[in-house]
Amino acid sequence: MKFIWDNTYLTRDERTRIIILVSIFLILCLLKYYTVVFYQPVSIPIDNHILDSVEMVSIKKKENYYTKKEFDSSKQSKKKWNKPKNKYDKLPSKSNPKPIVNFRFNPNKINKDSLLMLGFTNYAVNSLMKYRSKGGVIRSIDQMSKINGLDKEVLDRLTPYVDLPKEASKKYTYKKDSTKNTYASKRKKYKRKEPKVFDINTGDTTDFMNLHGIGSVYSKRIINYRKSLGGFFSIEQIADVWGIEDSLFLSIKPYLTVNPSNIQKRNINNMDKDSLNKHPYINWQKSKTILSYKNAHGDYKHIDDLYKLHLLEDKFVDTMKLYFVVQ
Repeated sequence: MKFIWDNTYLTRDERTRIIILVSIFLILCLLKYYTVVFYQPVSIPIDNHILDSVEMVSIKKKENYYTKKEFDSSKQSKKKWNKPKNKYDKLPSKSNPKPIVNFRFNPNKINKDSLLMLGFTNYAVNSLMKYRSKGGVIRSIDQMSKINGLDKEVLDRLTPYVDLPKEASKKYTYKKDSTKNTYASKRKKYKRKEPKVFDINTGDTTDFMNLHGIGSVYSKRIINYRKSLGGFFSIEQIADVWGIEDSLFLSIKPYLTVNPSNIQKRNINNMDKDSLNKHPYINWQKSKTILSYKNAHGDYKHIDDLYKLHLLEDKFVDTMKLYFVVQ
């Protein structure tokens, strides 16, 4: 205890705060003890008649709630079963059936009321009107049989009364006339010009756009990719351009040539970190390795000095020798 007291130092304010907290804790403990030992609950007398009346009221409320709920559910179920599935299921009541009349009619001109008089259902009438509104024309009885909602019995009964004018049927007949020049014969067939073979290091956007499948967007991407590289040393590098799929590359490959001597080589000693990172084949780690060697040993004496960097693969250095020189 003496060791603890000697190694702890408390200011006057801190000692005062501790004493206050301890005193408050003791007061709370005493209050709790007092309530447990000395407190006695006060019992209030309740009349049994009041309890019985309260129970009766609660029971009546529950009965009214369940009866109302059953009434609402039965009402909704009636509405659900009485409600038609769709607007075409509304049929005339059996008590007052509409009379059915047979008369000659043209299905391409007759109105809704007349169709209902013939015995068409609402669904069949709406199907026919919808077909006519889209430009459809009934030319035969077989076409009428395909009308949705038209019963076979109704069609058999009305077949003798269907009136299809001969003029209307002739209007839609087609006869091939070999003497007249058709639009297809007058139209000149467009033949795409055969693209010319060109060097991908010297070609411009127009040369690339002459290739089938290469538009203005792809041609600009190829030119920008060539600028960032410094030039192409292989035709297969075109396939590295973003968006050009293998099928498209194989279709344009026969029209491409490459001359690696047209590559614009850069002095590696003049390159900084940002310019190296802009090259598509150099990432930040490789650019850091190249610059670290330069900062430690001075400018590169020969481009083959890149082989001394263990973090660079020989295949990568072979590619860099095509784009960089030491001057």
